[in-house]
Amino acid sequence: MLRNVTVDLILPLSLLPFFFLLMLNALTSLQLNRRLRVLLLSFSFAYVILDFAENGAVLALLAKYPERMDLLAGILPYLTLVKRVASLLALFVPLVILVSRFLRAKLQTPQLSARAK
Repeated sequence: MLRNVTVDLILPLSLLPFFFLLMLNALTSLQLNRRLRVLLLSFSFAYVILDFAENGAVLALLAKYPERMDLLAGILPYLTLVKRVASLLALFVPLVILVSRFLRAKLQTPQLSARAK
C-alpha cells in the first residue's frame, strides 16, 4: 500500500510542472485577457488537486471499511470524472494551440517565399 501512496503522490506532482509549462509555452503567442490566461493555466492545478482529493477519498473509504461512507462513495465517481476532464484539458488544450500555431506557420511560409520571387 505504501508503494501505491507514493505513486499517487509522485505522478500528479510530476505532471504538474509538465502540464503547467506546456500550457505556458502554448499561451506565449496568444493575446488573451488575464482571466482567460489564468483559467487555462489553472487546469494543471485543478488536475492535481482533484487527483489528491480522489486518492484521499479512496483511502478514507478503505480505512473505514467495512463501515459504509455513502456520501463519499457517491461523490467519488464524479470526482474521478472531473479530475479526468481537467487532465485532458491540461494536455489537449495546449497541444491544439501548439499544433495550430505550427500549421499556421507552415501555411504562411510558402506564401512568403512565393512573394520574394
